[in-house]
Amino acid sequence: MLEHHPELARSPLGAARIYAQLAFAYASLGRRGEACRWAWRALRRNWHERRVPFALAVAAGIVPGDAVLRRLAARGHGI
Repeated sequence: MLEHHPELARSPLGAARIYAQLAFAYASLGRRGEACRWAWRALRRNWHERRVPFALAVAAGIVPGDAVLRRLAARGHGI
């Protein structure tokens, strides 16, 4: 996606959002190492990125990814 939309990569906030979404996706797939790498990249771009704690909680096995998505969807939000 970043290859097709390079303007997102140039924006620290846009890049952080996408990186955090990737971290959550990898965490949900059980790929903890990749999830942590993407979460770290997101934090370096924007340490206020609100999706990172969700990704790290899923990566740590504290909560399943589908449970996070259900709760966020119930409130009208998503990752």
